[in-house]
Amino acid sequence: NPDMWIYADSYVGKSTFIDQFEDLLFINTDGNFDNTTSPYVYIKDEITLEGRLTNRKFAWDIFLEIVSELEKKQNNFKRICLDLVEDLYEHCRLYTYNKLGIEHEQDAGYGKGWDMVRTEFLSTIKRLKNLGYHIIYISKEVVNEITLKNGSKITTIKPNIPDKVANVLAGTVDLTLRAYMDYSDRYLQLEKIENIFGGGRFAFQADKIPLEKDAFLQALEEAQVGVKTYSKMDVTPAEVTPAEEPKQRY
Repeated sequence: NPDMWIYADSYVGKSTFIDQFEDLLFINTDGNFDNTTSPYVYIKDEITLEGRLTNRKFAWDIFLEIVSELEKKQNNFKRICLDLVEDLYEHCRLYTYNKLGIEHEQDAGYGKGWDMVRTEFLSTIKRLKNLGYHIIYISKEVVNEITLKNGSKITTIKPNIPDKVANVLAGTVDLTLRAYMDYSDRYLQLEKIENIFGGGRFAFQADKIPLEKDAFLQALEEAQVGVKTYSKMDVTPAEVTPAEEPKQRY
């Protein structure tokens, strides 16, 4: 159950792939949940009217409330999926703008606005991650073409989120993988390729696999042959003394 980040172009099947896992809660931001079967919470701004007054509850406020509820552990969920994580970042930006009374990060002074947005977002993500759930991020991809000094061009593919935030998010998961379509077939790229954002802590035997749960689990098992592992979702390592065999506490 590695924490992971899956990104792909639209209509590749990112959410449908993750939906194959059990005990899952989607925290959804784009309203595209017609093709998924798992429970979900739809994150968006809430507008209410009280007489002539219009009240706005920011989507980020709702996300903070969900994290607080998840902290209580009064649920049966084992996995939490943020779909889409870049939308949550944008919700965090708008929330921070309102808090600071600004319209853009640069309005708060050199570096201050950017830093406050990143701090608010990443500290909340780490707060969620520390709860012990299996955490999954979903993002759309963005393709850029970079022209080098010698005139040659390089195409880069990465998640649709600022690079500095992406680098920190990647450090909070065990795997960052790109899904893609080849004609009508859908694949999950396991091979580390230059100029394509991704990587992880597993030595996969295959370069790519079908975008299916069973194929993914098989690839994980093959990558962990001979490696001692435990699932953080149902096992807590006990203390081990030199004279004892490792014990597992359930």
